[in-house]
Amino acid sequence: MTAFTENELEALEAALDALPQDGLPMGVSELNGFLTGVLLNPDQIMPSQWIPVIWGDNPRQTFASLEDADTTINLIMDHYNTIAKMLSYGPQYEAVLAFEVNHPDETLWEPWVDGFMKSIELSPGSWEVLTPEVDEEAHASLDFIFTLDEVARNTSVFPDHQVDEIDERAPDLIPNCVAELNRFSKHLRMMSAPMAEDVSLGGYTDNVVPFVGKKQGRNDLCKCGSGRKYKHCCGSN
Repeated sequence: MTAFTENELEALEAALDALPQDGLPMGVSELNGFLTGVLLNPDQIMPSQWIPVIWGDNPRQTFASLEDADTTINLIMDHYNTIAKMLSYGPQYEAVLAFEVNHPDETLWEPWVDGFMKSIELSPGSWEVLTPEVDEEAHASLDFIFTLDEVARNTSVFPDHQVDEIDERAPDLIPNCVAELNRFSKHLRMMSAPMAEDVSLGGYTDNVVPFVGKKQGRNDLCKCGSGRKYKHCCGSN
């Protein structure tokens, strides 16, 4: 049994899909990575800082009514609180990673990483405290997420066969990385926001929640007609 129910994820997706799409608001998987990054950040990031990022480029033209705003924000806060509970005292962290209807065997981890990286942009200097000397395992975990971001943006220096291996292993390793960063962050934020107890990394390969996204998949051919995958074309912007 997962911490996220199908009904909750579908309601959240419907609310996010109702936002003006020309502003490129977040989808469910991207939001999941974003909120995870917010909660793990060594600096406390207030909702007034991170909520506007969810709406995309048109935060002032997001909702048709206050009722719509309340509904959407409540769903987001419920998702935020579920992640916070997982990080605080279990169950083990679950990453909501999307897969495409036409390719159900291919997990799309890229939106999650996109969201996590956006959380770092809110406080770019906060992770500088995490060096290999301070915590080698946590630093390696953060470095792996940076590597995933480079792979997603097609800027990685790794040869193709290593990129393919990283792509294949990413869904299983993302929860591991979160566990290590959670262990590190709890020591820095104990006074203001107690984090999780030490957890075992065993069994994390099953801690991915598949979610069918209705938006264009990052591995689909880009609709601009370039012939390239969306994640390497318009989706890289």
